[in-house]
Amino acid sequence: MVGVLRMIESLGLQDKHGAKNSTLQEKIGIQILGAMGEMVVAKHLGIFWSRSVNTFHNVADIQGGIEVRTVGKPSHRLMIRKDDNPSSTFFLVVPSPRPPVFRIVGSILGRDGMRDEFIDNPNGSGEAWFVAQGALR
Repeated sequence: MVGVLRMIESLGLQDKHGAKNSTLQEKIGIQILGAMGEMVVAKHLGIFWSRSVNTFHNVADIQGGIEVRTVGKPSHRLMIRKDDNPSSTFFLVVPSPRPPVFRIVGSILGRDGMRDEFIDNPNGSGEAWFVAQGALR
């Protein structure tokens, strides 16, 4: 439900993060996947998950400055954007071949992931840092 609420809230906002060519159904799926990843990390860490909606970049995904990046494919990298907080800790979550099981790949402190070697623009929507899974702890 959180993913759907997030999608409804974002309908009037300009898409700045690469989903602009996605269908409405795909965008809803992205939001649901992201919310599930946040819940997985919060449960793993034993931290309350607030299920926030419409707090993008104002409040961390999980209390304590924790940001979660849930990707659609197990091979994807963790993306850190230029406007992300370098003091936040970023977790990468990937789906398993047997949904709804997810795997936490690892994490990295924002400033450690904001290195030149990770800069990339794989989908043509702007440069960001794409941290390889092997660089996560």
